Formats: sequence, structure tokens, C-alpha cells
Amino acid sequence: MQQQNWGSRVAWFSRWTLRLVEFGAVQGVVQFLLAVVGLLIVHSLSKPEYALFAITNSMLSAFSFMADLGIGIGVRSIGGRVCADRHRFGQLVNTALVLRKRFALGSFSIFLPLAAWMLSHNGATLFQTILLCLSIAMGGAFSLGSSVWAVSPGLHGEYRRIQKLDLGNALLELGRVPEAIAQCEAALRLKPDYADAHSNLGNALLRAGRTAEAIAHYEQALHYRPEHADAHNNLGVALAQTGRWAEAIGHWESAAQIRPDFVDAHFNLAAALEQSGRTAEAMRQYEEVLQLDPEYREARERLQRLRARQ
Repeated sequence: MQQQNWGSRVAWFSRWTLRLVEFGAVQGVVQFLLAVVGLLIVHSLSKPEYALFAITNSMLSAFSFMADLGIGIGVRSIGGRVCADRHRFGQLVNTALVLRKRFALGSFSIFLPLAAWMLSHNGATLFQTILLCLSIAMGGAFSLGSSVWAVSPGLHGEYRRIQKLDLGNALLELGRVPEAIAQCEAALRLKPDYADAHSNLGNALLRAGRTAEAIAHYEQALHYRPEHADAHNNLGVALAQTGRWAEAIGHWESAAQIRPDFVDAHFNLAAALEQSGRTAEAMRQYEEVLQLDPEYREARERLQRLRARQ
């Protein structure tokens, strides 16, 4: 039976590809809605009114940019290294907020007079100019700490457990199994229903020879995500090691059904069927392996051996 290291890499790549696609889809919807709102604004305002709207919106955007100047990015970059230390992370957030306030004061001193001048020179009355400048100030004040405070939930939630899981994968590939186990366990402490962490912890435990524990974590992964193809495949490997061939075959069949191009699952299923004397089914699975990967030497040799017996 084979349990290739590529499985965890493919899972990692698939997971991040899905997240990027989801992020892109959400951004696409947001941009579409903004475009619709923009069109509605253009059609509902007169030219002089639209000019005032464009000036106000531009000044608010310029203020927000100048008030941040990379502070949010800096907090995310540095925060990833210190978020576990509450004192140091608190110092980082306080420093970022102080800097944002200073930058905001400088931005207000530049953009509010500029906005007032542009508005008055484009037909705004004194009342309109004051009202629109107040809206710029209120919008800027509201967003003052947003890029700083929004970082904390991410660093203390999703990012941390993903970092731990990816570090565990890297350590496992380097053969540092005990450390990989520790990182996967840390990811599960942050999110006990994290299917990928249960699956990867199962991989590390299986590598350490702790088969019963590995089986338990693969089963947990499938409890939280029944369509987890890697967990099905690797659970089959673990069950085969304990002689539970019928159950192993069932999980390899599930893995191949969930992900039809899963070469390892097809090969493991073929080898188990061959072991069980189900020659015709084994041959079909070896043929499937070779369709997916024509260079798979062991599958070709096994298929030739079975054909020679007929």
C-alpha cells in the first residue's frame, strides 16, 4: 500500500485554491454591486450634484489612504509573529493607533480645506460645503481604527490554525514527526472540528506507528467532512495495516468516487482487490491508474502479471 507525501500537498493546494476562488467570487459580487450603485447614482443625480458627490468621495478615499500609509499591512505582518504574546501584541496595536491618529490629523489638515475649496468652486452653497466636509470627517473618523482592529480576529483565529497546520505538514515532510504531531494538535485546540487538522494528525500518527490513534483521527476528519478524499484514502491505509481489508476497500472506493482522478486511491483499491482475489475488479482499477498516470510503473507491472495468469 502506498501513502504518498503528495497527498498532503495536493490537499493544501486544493484548500487554498478553493479559498482563493471563494474570495474572488465574493469580490466579484461586491464589485458588481458597487458598479450597480454607481450607475444608480449617476442616473439619479444632476451633473452639478454628481460633481459634488465625486469630490466628496475622492477626498474621503484620499484621506483614508494618507491616514493609513501601510499601517494596517504592518500590523498584519508583525502581528503574525507576536500575536501569541498579549502584551507585545497590545503594544503593537496601541502604537499603530497612535500613528493612525497622527497621520489622520495631518490628513485632515490637508484634505478638509482642499475639499471645502473644491466644493465651493463647483457650485456648493456654504451649507452644503459644511455638511459635506462634516461627512468626510465623520467617515474618516469611523474608519480610523478599522484597519488595525480588524487584524486581531484574523490573527487569533483562522490565520493561526492555518499556520499551525501548514507548519505541521512541512515538519512531517521533513521527517520531524513529533513536532508535526504537536503542531496539528495545536491547530485542533484552536478549532476542534477542523477536518484537515484531524486528517493530517492521522498522517503524522500513522508515520509514528500509532495506528489506532491515526484511525481515530481519520474517522473524526470524516465525521466533520464526509467528502474528505485524503482522509478516506489514508484511513484505508491504516485499516489495511490492521488487517481490516473489507473496511479499507470501502474507504478507497469512497475516495475514488469523491475524487475520480485520485491515483493513489485507485492504486490502493486495486492492490486490495488483488489481495482479496477479486482479479477482474483489480485489473479495472490498475487500468484506471494507468489512464490517469501512464508512467505508473508498479501499476503496469501488476496489471501485466494479472493478465499473464489468465
